[in-house]
Amino acid sequence: MKYAGRILGGVFLMLFLFTVSHAAVWYVDPGSPLNTIQAGLDSCSDGDIVIVAASTYYENLIWPNTQGIQLLSEAGPIYVKLDGNTAGSVIQITTGVDSTTVINGFQIRNGLADKGGAIYCINSSPTISNNCMQYNGSIDSSGGAIYCFNSSPVITGNHLAQNDAAGSGGAIYCENNSSPRISDNTFFSNTAFSGGAIGLDESSPLIVRNTFNWNTADSMGGGIYGRNSSSPTITENVMFANRCETSGSSSGGAIGMELNCEPTITKNTVHGNRGTQVGGIGCYHGIIADNTITDNAADYAGGIGIGLYGSVTVTSNLITNNTADYAGGGIICSAHSTSMIRNNIVSDNWAEFGGGGIVCDTSSTPTIRRNIITNNGTRTGFLAQHGGGIRCSDGAAPIIDSCIIADNDGEGIYCTDDAVPSIHYNEIEDNSEEGVRNADAGVTIDAENNWWGDPSGPGGSGPGSGDEVSSNVDYDPWLTTSMSDSVAPATPYVLNAKAGNDVELTWNMITTDTLGNAESVDYYVIYRSSSPSFVPGSADSIGAVFQPETTYTDVNALVAGSSYYYLVKAVDWKKNVSDKSNMAYVFVRTINENPMATDMKWTSLPW
Repeated sequence: MKYAGRILGGVFLMLFLFTVSHAAVWYVDPGSPLNTIQAGLDSCSDGDIVIVAASTYYENLIWPNTQGIQLLSEAGPIYVKLDGNTAGSVIQITTGVDSTTVINGFQIRNGLADKGGAIYCINSSPTISNNCMQYNGSIDSSGGAIYCFNSSPVITGNHLAQNDAAGSGGAIYCENNSSPRISDNTFFSNTAFSGGAIGLDESSPLIVRNTFNWNTADSMGGGIYGRNSSSPTITENVMFANRCETSGSSSGGAIGMELNCEPTITKNTVHGNRGTQVGGIGCYHGIIADNTITDNAADYAGGIGIGLYGSVTVTSNLITNNTADYAGGGIICSAHSTSMIRNNIVSDNWAEFGGGGIVCDTSSTPTIRRNIITNNGTRTGFLAQHGGGIRCSDGAAPIIDSCIIADNDGEGIYCTDDAVPSIHYNEIEDNSEEGVRNADAGVTIDAENNWWGDPSGPGGSGPGSGDEVSSNVDYDPWLTTSMSDSVAPATPYVLNAKAGNDVELTWNMITTDTLGNAESVDYYVIYRSSSPSFVPGSADSIGAVFQPETTYTDVNALVAGSSYYYLVKAVDWKKNVSDKSNMAYVFVRTINENPMATDMKWTSLPW
């Protein structure tokens, strides 16, 4: 085993000698004179390489004042282990090194310190890559695994699991103008008082393409937490089943940001998280755009919570299937907040006691424009009238314009306690109760120039047979023709087509129309032919799947030695149909009981 390890070490050494001609390479092995990692590091000059043989090393390393050392495991984190033996940080770096300093390929465990159980960085910015950091802890402070103070390391490709901090950042904590790049890591089952996985204080990292699963905070931010002017960019991450336990507008089962933070939160999948106050994302300021926010749950604000006096731009998100035990299944705009909520799909969200889609709370004045707000509702039957789509209360005065507010369980818009929204140029139809209900006889709601589902105008206190309005709603004049949705959905793009005994298709989710506006896609139709020049028609249709599903399996339809061609179209809630997708081509060589990837071939052809 040691002999094989030395062969691998020799190969590794040769690779680096080709690329680093002037670096010395130090080989650490328990059976050699150079038998500790600390001795290897202390032997280095600038730019040297330390290769560590497979073993468990019980050390607490102090990084030397040497630039560009590469500390590399010979056999990866399964076999090369750095164990801090609960005697302090496993690695301390305080010497001002930059990203040419590398720590790669280790299991780093059992570090226990005041801050940074695994790696402690002050004024230093190394590259920390492809390590497994687990069972590390911060005793009285923050950063269970990694602590950064005025440091901007590159943290990439690591697995950080079951680390714990008494303060903030169960896995990583950044403070005092730290701006690390945190990319392509997995955060699993880390815990802290706040920021179950990552905690930020006056720091603005780039957090991109990570996976956050089952992290927990006793207080705020089950996945990520920020305070004190932190302005992180959080993009292209997957956040699942993270939890926080404390109420508050910035609690956030997945992400929680305090009052003076300005996060940019884009293109993330935020799914199945739970918070006491906010299930998905809670913040006061910043941008929340192009995210998929689904199946999150909280007492209030299942999907997004906007804090007191907050101003957040919420645009082009898919916000669906979120739940609240009390109010605000999709979004809550807290008291005195002034946000822009634009071009989102807010659908199939639920709240027990009102505001299934959106809640506008005390004196809040958001602009709610060009959103699709459909199929939201309340769970408690006798309170279903409290706003399936939008609930406005206690002097709230939102501007609601150019939205589709339809098919909600309860009113499309419910107003109470001096709420005075301005409601114009919306399509309000097919809600189970009134389209607009005003429960306060002391104010009149301005709801002119809307389409109510029928040219005769609204029913109820109105003269027509469209969605009803209550008394004290000014609905006249109304629109006599529907203004909505004669625009087709954007065109799907088939991303993958794989053939075994079956063909599995995958395509991108469509959430916009051809003009770039929010689109409520109802379902996708899949077509198949044996001809590459086929024009898809009903005879070619082999099935359909409902949004948000974007995969289809063509079951047991293949003949060995045959070619098949597939297309996909999107259909919106008004039955507008997209253009045909790119063509997916599959050639099936053989049919096996257990088909392998080598048995098939796929490509994607433009028209």
